[in-house]
Amino acid sequence: MSETPETVKELRAAVVKLNSHEVLDRVFASVSSAVNTDRVQREATTLHVGRPSRTLFKRQLTVAHLWEAQAKDIEARSRLVELRVSLTTHREVLSRCVKVVRTDVSTQYASALRKFGSTSSDRSAIVDRLVRKPLELVDSIDSTLEVLDTLIKDIDQTAFGLRNAADLLKITLGPRASEATI
Repeated sequence: MSETPETVKELRAAVVKLNSHEVLDRVFASVSSAVNTDRVQREATTLHVGRPSRTLFKRQLTVAHLWEAQAKDIEARSRLVELRVSLTTHREVLSRCVKVVRTDVSTQYASALRKFGSTSSDRSAIVDRLVRKPLELVDSIDSTLEVLDTLIKDIDQTAFGLRNAADLLKITLGPRASEATI
């Protein structure tokens, strides 16, 4: 580095020229085009709401209804996990790139950062502003992952209840359980 940036604007211009920042820009462009958290949340909500196990109490309970509900729950859970894995992978790649850029900026421009912030948290805030958009995408992915985790947990808890209902049908109806209704 030949010259120390005097303003945050000059620092931003210098950071953009870093190899790690160029990589971050490419990764951010790739991840942001591949990840649409709003679409993922809509799909997850649609899968969750469309599960027959949510409306089992409204109809006559049969073994066939239980099997259908369990099968649909397994299908929905599988897709939710698939969405979660994809988001987690994208998040990790983007987070690693952000971390590298933060480290590069903090080490290569340490003296300049001291001019702009007297405390470590002030300097971290300045560096965070330089990678604001990727950090916002990471936050959006994190909140979507929380939604997916909640829906997956709900399906797991429902599966426990359905298993108990199936066991009750078997006990109550004995050998005739496969064609019986409650």
